[in-house]
Amino acid sequence: MHADPQQAPDPDSVPTLRLLEQPGTTTLAPLVFRFLALLRQAVWRAFQHDAFATAKASAYSSILTFFPSLLAVGSVLAARRNTQPLLGEVSNALKDILPTGAATAQAYLRKGQANFGVILTTSLLALWLASGVMISWMEGFRRAYELPKTWGLIKERLVSLLLVILAGIPLSLATILVAFGNRIELRILSAIGHEFSPYV
Repeated sequence: MHADPQQAPDPDSVPTLRLLEQPGTTTLAPLVFRFLALLRQAVWRAFQHDAFATAKASAYSSILTFFPSLLAVGSVLAARRNTQPLLGEVSNALKDILPTGAATAQAYLRKGQANFGVILTTSLLALWLASGVMISWMEGFRRAYELPKTWGLIKERLVSLLLVILAGIPLSLATILVAFGNRIELRILSAIGHEFSPYV
């Protein structure tokens, strides 16, 4: 049998993405030029893959997702009487985040109307709009990795809805721990005793 050995490519001729080619260089100029070359290539690839339109679409969908989510959270918090201080904190935080003309959202939170229809409608609307964010990201990754579009419209929407739900579970748990972590810690400490308090 005759084997035809392939020659290994010369490591100097293979393009690399390492920022520092030779660890023994003592000047900063090659490092800066290499960084600028990589930055130019990244910007050019971003234009080729239309990354800025993807970012614009996902930002637009994220902004649209924010207000129905805010209404749903406000309605859920208003349903309980012992969450009024937390509702006030959310309202004060929104005063700093939202633009000047957004007093309607703050008035809604302060009024505290709890309606099951509002909670259900705004939750479904927020879920639908958040799936639009996921679809924008999936399209961006598909363009960046130059993958073909094999899914239909319905399958793509269902996968994006599933991704929103799967991402929302740990985010909801983290939000609950941030909002009610102190109360949870005090209840756990009172239940198990003070000998385990350093571990909690």
